[in-house]
Order: sequence, then C-alpha cells, then structure tokens
Amino acid sequence: MARTYGLSLDEYAELAASQDGVCAISGAPPARRFLHVDHDHLCPGTAVHIRGLLTFSANVSISLLKDRPLYLLRAALYLVRSLNRYAESSSAAHPRYLSDSEHVEARQTLAELTRALAKLEQLTRGVAA
Repeated sequence: MARTYGLSLDEYAELAASQDGVCAISGAPPARRFLHVDHDHLCPGTAVHIRGLLTFSANVSISLLKDRPLYLLRAALYLVRSLNRYAESSSAAHPRYLSDSEHVEARQTLAELTRALAKLEQLTRGVAA
C-alpha cells in the first residue's frame, strides 16, 4: 500500500475507521480481510488521489464505467427506470416485483437522479465524459 498509494497502515486504519469499516459506496463490510483502496485514475500527473475504501465489487464496478460520474449516474437512472417499468407492468411475463411503497420510493429516486443528472451535466460541460 505504501509503495503503490503512499498510504501507511495507520493511515489505512484511520481511513477505514472514518468509513466505519465499510465500503464508501455500498456500505458493506469487506468480504475478505480488507477493503480496497480506491484512487482517482483520472488524476493528472503522477500524484495519487485516494478517494476512499471500497469492496472489490464496488471498486471494479466504477472502474468498468471509467470512473466517470456521468456514466455512473446514467447507469443508476437506467436501473431505476427499469424498476419503474417492471412495477407498472401488469402482464404475466413481467410480474410486479415492487410493493406500492417500493414503487413510490423508486419514483422518488428517479426524480432525484434526474435532477442530479441535469446538475452533473451542467457541471461537466466541456469535460470529457
């Protein structure tokens, strides 16, 4: 860790404690002994900008989406919209998977994500997505 990220074991422990020992994205505890150090791959130069500690799955997931916040938000919107379509479906091929309260929550989440996407798109104008 020290060689790769410039992070001592004490600094790692402090960072883990600041996150209550869980993944900064999923809130899940580590599946094995430790959480993975997440760093910004888009940080210019040779500096390493550590963002936090993540489970392996969360770390790989954001990496596959190229560490781009806009991609991540669009992926979240895609999933919530899909949940809404299933919730509204009455066909036998697409049974209702969500309870009424879950459907309301999904709609609220969709509205929040839509607003966040609009704000993020404004912030990232001119920045490669």
